[in-house]
Amino acid sequence: MHHWELFGMNKLLLALGIVLLAACGAPEPEPTRPASYFPPINHIGMPRPVVMRNVDFYVVTPATYDEFVTRYTNENGELVYIAMSTADYENMAFNIAELRRYIEQQKAVIVYYQRSIDELQKLNTYPTEE
Repeated sequence: MHHWELFGMNKLLLALGIVLLAACGAPEPEPTRPASYFPPINHIGMPRPVVMRNVDFYVVTPATYDEFVTRYTNENGELVYIAMSTADYENMAFNIAELRRYIEQQKAVIVYYQRSIDELQKLNTYPTEE
């Protein structure tokens, strides 16, 4: 091997060494943010529907009291009084209607979020925090 070939190889090794040493002092690159991945969210089934039992209300007035007591005790046994004013009955009916409204609105919110999640999962994209 000739000395001019060694001289060329030395230049090559020297250049390679400089490049490698320069790379060690270079600032670290900014970390890249990986694309967000969200695993599928399984829907939890809706709760079992409410099963309501029948409740009988009797409207008794002084004119119908004796007939009511006879018929009621023959059908049910002991007579027990639970009294409620007309205003309290109206309040109870209002409260039940409010509960029904609230439950229906909650169901609508749940369905909205379920559909939103389904759509995002189809696209496999979710909103990201910036």
